Amino acid sequence: MSTILAEGEMRFVLYWEGSDDFDSHLEIPCNSSTSTCTGSDKNDKSHLWYNINHDDNVNYTDVSTADYHDWGSGVYVTLDQDNQDSDDGPETITIAGVQSGDYRYHVHAYDQKDESNTRNLADNGTVVYVYYDVNKSRTFNVPSTAGSLWTVFDYTKTLVLAHLIQWLMRMRQEMLMIISLLIL
Repeated sequence: MSTILAEGEMRFVLYWEGSDDFDSHLEIPCNSSTSTCTGSDKNDKSHLWYNINHDDNVNYTDVSTADYHDWGSGVYVTLDQDNQDSDDGPETITIAGVQSGDYRYHVHAYDQKDESNTRNLADNGTVVYVYYDVNKSRTFNVPSTAGSLWTVFDYTKTLVLAHLIQWLMRMRQEMLMIISLLIL
């Protein structure tokens, strides 16, 4: 799967050593007025993971998957690869167009889900690569701590338009202040 993406795309690739089953989980922005944002199933539009299981597959990244969310107009968030039974991963999630809002990416040691003191994540060379936009990437190495859940990062994308409007309002206030000083 390509590590070079188009502007606005993002891909998460999880690797590990060994035969454990690690799972990628991505919490994504959800418009609660038009979607269900709870439940961790195909109706929950805020959580992408291996158990979404839509009735119809999509093929966004040349991989057919039933684990996806559709933001409309062909903008998908897809679990491209769920590696359950072979060594070293990978697990891959792709966002076709990053939307404004909050994201949180987790890695879960599925085989050790009931073990709070497990070191499987830390002891298996677990690493997450994040590829985004054109030729940008970041690497996250698992911390050396016990636990079956690793919250890798939080990410917030804000509306550029909202920032532009705020800037224009500040400029307007500054211009009004300058004009009032000139008049005096």
